[in-house]
Amino acid sequence: MSPDFSSSPRPPSRRLLDLVALGLATILATAAAHAAWNANRLLTQTRVALLALRGEIAADQAGIRSQEVKAARLSEELTAQILASHESTPQHVLSAIGRLLPAGARLDSVALSYGAQVEVELRIVAREPTTYDRFLERIEGSSAFRDIAFGSENRNGEMQVSLKAIYRGEP
Repeated sequence: MSPDFSSSPRPPSRRLLDLVALGLATILATAAAHAAWNANRLLTQTRVALLALRGEIAADQAGIRSQEVKAARLSEELTAQILASHESTPQHVLSAIGRLLPAGARLDSVALSYGAQVEVELRIVAREPTTYDRFLERIEGSSAFRDIAFGSENRNGEMQVSLKAIYRGEP
């Protein structure tokens, strides 16, 4: 015989338990989605910060390379200056000028500037224009001086002339 379902007791309703489980699952799923969204946002922010940091590092490395180039250039300039000052003492420069001065001309003043090269600024006094002209011929023909630039010239009475040149040493 088949059981009579109309008179048998019904099992307790699981509907309330199912609703509670469904609500709890919904809350957990929402919390997990929110956590995933926050993690994705944090990942994006971290990537942006990493890109900015890489840019700063690249800029710093470029600055370091630039400073290294400047330091190397300064080292070369200092080395050239040391060599120029060692090989071009004031005695050497004055001796070279003295050999070029003709009779009737004298050195009124001299200024030496030591850098990558030795710059010489002279003030010459000559009794006659021909004496000064001989000095010009000699200094322009000399291998000890180059880049001669003439400054002021006064031909009233004694000739007073200033000039600048680069001393490159005696051969």
